[in-house]
Amino acid sequence: MTNNNTAQSDLIQLRPILSKWWDARWWFMLSVAVCLIAGYLFCKVRTEKYEIHASLLIEEEDKSNLNQISISDLLGNKGNVNDERFIIASHALMRETVKQLGLERTHLVARDWTGKRHLYHDYPIDIQIAPEVADTLRQSLVFKIKVAKTGAVKVKSYLNGDKISSITADSLPIAVETPCGDFNIIATSDYQRGKTVSSTIIVEGYDAVAEDLMEEISIEPAAKKTNVIKISMPTHDIDYARDIINTLVNKYNIRSICRRNDEGNRTIEFIDSRLELLTGDLAETEAEVETFKKSRNIADITGEAEYQSLKKGKTEQALIEANTEAEILKMALDFLSQPQNAYQLLPASFENKSLQEAIDQYNKLILKHINLEKTARPGNRQLEMLSEQIDALRANITSSVSRAYQSSMVVVNQLKSQYGSAQSKLNDIPTQERSFRDISRRQAVKEKLYLFLLQNREQTAMMLANATPKGVVIDEAFALKEPLTMKKRYIYLIAFVIGLMIPPVVITIRTLFRNKFSKLEELLSLTSLPVLGEISLARSTSPIVVYDGAQSSTAELFRQIRSHLQFIIPPKQGNTILITSTSSGEGKSFISVNLAATLALSGKKVIVVGADVRKPRLASYISISDRRHGLTTYLANKQILPAELIIPADNQRLFDVILSGPIPPNPAELLLSNRVETLFEYLAGIYDYILIDSAPVGMVSDTFTLDRVAQATIYVVRANMTTFDDINFVNSLANEKRLTKIALVLNGTVSKRGYGYGYSEN
Repeated sequence: MTNNNTAQSDLIQLRPILSKWWDARWWFMLSVAVCLIAGYLFCKVRTEKYEIHASLLIEEEDKSNLNQISISDLLGNKGNVNDERFIIASHALMRETVKQLGLERTHLVARDWTGKRHLYHDYPIDIQIAPEVADTLRQSLVFKIKVAKTGAVKVKSYLNGDKISSITADSLPIAVETPCGDFNIIATSDYQRGKTVSSTIIVEGYDAVAEDLMEEISIEPAAKKTNVIKISMPTHDIDYARDIINTLVNKYNIRSICRRNDEGNRTIEFIDSRLELLTGDLAETEAEVETFKKSRNIADITGEAEYQSLKKGKTEQALIEANTEAEILKMALDFLSQPQNAYQLLPASFENKSLQEAIDQYNKLILKHINLEKTARPGNRQLEMLSEQIDALRANITSSVSRAYQSSMVVVNQLKSQYGSAQSKLNDIPTQERSFRDISRRQAVKEKLYLFLLQNREQTAMMLANATPKGVVIDEAFALKEPLTMKKRYIYLIAFVIGLMIPPVVITIRTLFRNKFSKLEELLSLTSLPVLGEISLARSTSPIVVYDGAQSSTAELFRQIRSHLQFIIPPKQGNTILITSTSSGEGKSFISVNLAATLALSGKKVIVVGADVRKPRLASYISISDRRHGLTTYLANKQILPAELIIPADNQRLFDVILSGPIPPNPAELLLSNRVETLFEYLAGIYDYILIDSAPVGMVSDTFTLDRVAQATIYVVRANMTTFDDINFVNSLANEKRLTKIALVLNGTVSKRGYGYGYSEN
C-alpha cells in the first residue's frame, strides 16, 4: 500500500511534474507545430527593420585671433556640441524636413495577403494638399480609397476616427471637402489601370509629424570629448529614413550658413556705420594737426627738435671758432700796435689766406732785418730800405687785422643771435610736443581703428564669399548591414521554445486554479491516510470487470487492492468493511461489486450489502434474477429473517448480495434499528467478508450510523471529480474518528503501466 512521505527527495518530487508533461506529450507536439507555423507566417508577414546611421563633425570656431571681434562673440556662441545636437533635433528643423519631403502624407497600400504596407515612393494614388492647410492642420485626417478595375472610385474620409464623408465617382481625380479644407485625390504615374487599388492616406499637420520624428530620430554625441554627432533612426523603409536624415543634416548646414551670413552682414553693416563716423573724425583730427603745424611753422615736431638741436650745436661750434678767431685777431692787433714789437716776429696763424700770406711775408722780412742788423753798420741803406718796407707792410697788416677783427666780431654776434634763437626754440619744443602728441594720439587711435575695421570688413566679405557649413558630413545616411529585426533562425528557435513552454504553463495554471486532482501522486500529497490502490478506467462495458481468467489492467489493480486489505484488517471470518464516498458518482458501488468478485475469486465467501437506501444502484451492477426482500423491508418488518435477504449473484461463485430494498420515508431511523446488529452478526457467522455499499457521507449521515458494525472503511475518491476540499473532509473524518480505519481507493485514473504502493498505519 502507498503512503505520503514528507521526506521525499527533490527527484521524487519532480517525477509527478515530468509525468504530467509526458502524459501531455501530444499537446507539446501540437503546441510546437502551431508555434513554428506562427513563426513562419510572422517571417513572411513582417517587414525587415534596419537602423540608418549618419555622422556629423561639428567644427569649432577659430578663436586664435584675440583682436577679432564678431557678432558671434558678442552673442557668446561657443559652438558647443550639445548645443548643436539640440539644434539638429529642434522642432523647427524637423518641421522644415517634413515640409520638404512631403511627410505630412502617409501612404498605406494593400499589396497582397499580408495587408497594407507603408510606401514612401511608387504609391499609385496621392492627395494634393494646400500648404496653408498642412501648416495649420491640428487633427488627423484619414482617407480610405478604393479603386475598382473599372476605375470607379469610393472615398471615405475620417476626422480623428469619426467618419465625415463618403464619396463615389466614376474615375480619378476626385475632390473631397472636409472641415479642414479641400483635398484632391489624384492618380500618380505608378497607377495601373484595370487593377483594383486599396489605399489609405493619412494626412497630418507639419507640427504633428515633426513631433513624431523627434521621437524616432536619435541624435547623440559619438563619444565623450568629441565633436562628432551620431544620428540614427530605425525604419522599415531605408530610402525613407535615409532621405529624412540627409535632409535634416542639409537643413542644419543651410541654417548654420544662413546664420553665419546673417552675422557677417550685420558685422559689415556695423563696420560700415563705424567707418562712416571714423572718416569724419579722422578728417577733423587731420585738420587740427594741419592747423597746429601751420600756426607753429613746423612740419614735424621731432624733425624740428632734431634740426634745432643740430643747429644749436653747429652754431655753438661756429661761435667758438669765431670767438677764437676774433681773439687771435685781437691779440695780433694788440701785438702790432705796441712800438716795442715793431721789428718782432708776429706769432699768429689765421684762416684768411691773404692775411696769413702777408704775415708770412712780414715775418720773412723781420728775419732778414734781424740778420742784416747783426752785420750792418748804422745808417746802412739796405737796412733802412728794409725797415721802410717792414713798416709799410706792418701798417697794411695792422689795417687788415683790424678789418678782420671787426668782421669776426660781426660774425660772433650773428652766431650768438642764432644760438639764442635755437636755444629758445628748443625750450618751446616739449610744450609743442605734448600738445602735438595728444592730437597725434587721437589721430593714431582713429587711424588704427579705421584700418582694423577695414581689415575686418574684408575678412567678413571673404567669409561671406566662402561660407561653409558648420557641420562637416563624415558619413551620409546609410543602412547597417544587419537588420534590427530578429533573424529567422532565432524566430524559429523562439517559436520552438514557446511551443515547449505553453503546455507546462497551461498545465501549471490549470493546476493552480483547479480544485480537483487527477493522479495518485497528487492524492498522496493531500492526505496521510493509507491508499489501497488506484483503479484505472476500464475499457469493458460490463460493470463487473473482475472474473475468472480476467487479464485486464483494471482486474489486476483490484487484485492488488485485495492483497493490501490484509494491512487494514487481518484475514478472518466476519470482516465487515464499509465502502463509501463523498458524493454520488465516484464509483463506490463499482468498487464494492468488483472488490467482492476479487475476494470471491481468492476463495473467500463474500456478501455485498446494499446500504445506500436513498439511491440504490447495486442491482444495476449485478444481474440478479431472484428478487427477494431488501434491507429496508427487513428493518421495517420484524417477521423477515436475515436468511431471506441473501441473493446469490449470477455467474459469481461465493458471491452473494443483499439489496437495499424499496426507498423508505425514514431511512435514518431504520438504520438505527437493533436489527442492523442482528443482521450483521448473522452474516459474520457465514461470510469471510461483508462489504457494505453505503450512502455518500458528504450528502447524508446514514453511513455514520452503519460505522458501528464495521471494522474498516474503504473511502472511494475519483480522479478529476473529488475535490481538494473533499480530501480535507476525509482527513477530518479520520482525525475525529467518525469512521473506523479509513483507507482510500482512487478510482477513474488513466493507467498504462504497473503500479507500486506503500503502506502506513492510520
